[in-house]
Amino acid sequence: MSAVLGELTARAYSLVEIGDLPSAQLLLADALAHVDTDPRHASATLADAAGLHSRVLIRLGEPHSARGWAQFAYVAANRLYGPGHEQTIQAAATLATVLQRLNHFSESSHLYAEVIEGLTALQGPESRQVLAAHADLATVEYARGDCDTARARIAEAWDMTREAYGDADPAGIKMLARLGAMERDCGKFTEAHQHLAHARELCRQYLPPEHPMAAQVATLSRAPANPDHLCNGHALPAAPARHAASNDAPPPEPAPEPVAHEDPVPPEVAESWWPPTDDGSDPPPNLPVPVGHREPPARRRGPAPLVLAALIAAALGAVAVIIGLSAVDQQPDRDPDTGPVAAPSASASSTPAPSSAPPTPSPTPSPARPGTPPTSVKLVDNRNSITLSWTYPAGAKAPVRLAGAPEGQQQRSFQDLPAGSSSYVVHGLAQDTDFCFTVSVVYSTRVVGRAPVVCTARAR
Repeated sequence: MSAVLGELTARAYSLVEIGDLPSAQLLLADALAHVDTDPRHASATLADAAGLHSRVLIRLGEPHSARGWAQFAYVAANRLYGPGHEQTIQAAATLATVLQRLNHFSESSHLYAEVIEGLTALQGPESRQVLAAHADLATVEYARGDCDTARARIAEAWDMTREAYGDADPAGIKMLARLGAMERDCGKFTEAHQHLAHARELCRQYLPPEHPMAAQVATLSRAPANPDHLCNGHALPAAPARHAASNDAPPPEPAPEPVAHEDPVPPEVAESWWPPTDDGSDPPPNLPVPVGHREPPARRRGPAPLVLAALIAAALGAVAVIIGLSAVDQQPDRDPDTGPVAAPSASASSTPAPSSAPPTPSPTPSPARPGTPPTSVKLVDNRNSITLSWTYPAGAKAPVRLAGAPEGQQQRSFQDLPAGSSSYVVHGLAQDTDFCFTVSVVYSTRVVGRAPVVCTARAR
């Protein structure tokens, strides 16, 4: 029986490799229809087939059907190989993904932590799969409402991915886009716009237009903020206390776990169990090949909850990077710097006070003359960041454009902001170089109101 199951599993692997997931699922379903479903009796061949079946079901969008086989493979792998073995870690990653899809975030987060610990011991803290597992754990933490921890974790994972594998790495671009989406749902609209714009620019610079990551980042950038997201202080509810119930009263049911906003970007670590391809391209999704050991660089720790600076944009010389991307047409309807405007509160009295004359309406500012620049432009140099502030022209309805460069070099546009914006923080610049900036209001393609240039004055 084991030999036959091994042959069928090998055929299923071949079907997965060519992308025929439905045929692989049918083949595995038939092969596993009459096996002993007690994982304590499972052979290595059966555990492998069960794990493959669960991964195929995940890819086909059937997490409920995948859960039983994923649990089976995880328990069997622990018994067969021990908790630190590659096969066991792979099974844990698969089960964590299933539970994440089913919104069982507490169990999923525990498994992702187990995956991170095991992979770090095998590969080191900067391996691709360790960083991917951190990104997935951050997604679970975010779904639970632990948003500060989640954003800090995925920001640090992105930073380490960028340092280890470069700006062009698709996994790093995916983490950056996810960070932006989290920030948008948490009301951090300026940071969200910066990170999503940066991710789109990296896709444009380094990935072909047909690359799947470009479409995923575009989808995330267009998506609105999730109005149902609860940010911080709203983690999974604790199990209900046990009370001495009366004979005719049923025990209280546990509160349901929060429903996660559907993420168009799939989990990271479940997609990363691949052998390298000859051309460097991404392998087909979810090919369940055990991960091989790679010698990792030993200079960095694993990601931890650290707050990461917001934007590192397209190159300003050789010492700084600023994004030169105009995205006015993709701004949300609210002002990223101020958030939505609250409705005025009603008066405590239901009856208005008598008045002998109608109230005087508030004056409406007349439209600004085209070409009117922003005024009172100020620059605050914090060394690791630069804060720009200005007074927006009264009555104007045009977007703001920021340009900058190292002192003495030609400035280039790096950020567009919605009408009414009055401040911006620039991160990621070299601390031993002076920079100059120009704030403008763009009334049309031909009419631009530019404020005087402001520059840092750093001691050399």
